[in-house]
Amino acid sequence: AIRHILGLFPGGLQIVQILEFLRKSEWMRAPLSKELVQDDIDFLSKKGSIRRKGSSKKWELVQSA
Repeated sequence: AIRHILGLFPGGLQIVQILEFLRKSEWMRAPLSKELVQDDIDFLSKKGSIRRKGSSKKWELVQSA
C-alpha cells in the first residue's frame, strides 16, 4: 500500500501524510499506527523500494530501471 501511495505522489510524502492517506482510504482494513507505518518504511527502505527525498523528511518511490 505504501509503495502504491508513493507512486501517486512523485514529490514524496512524509510518514504522517502516508498515515493520514491510509486512514482515509476505504480499502484499508488493517490496524494503523505511526509505528507500524514507520516499520514498513524501514523495511521498504532497506529493500531498496523507497528512499528519502534528498535531506527532507519525505519518502519517494524508487523507480526500477
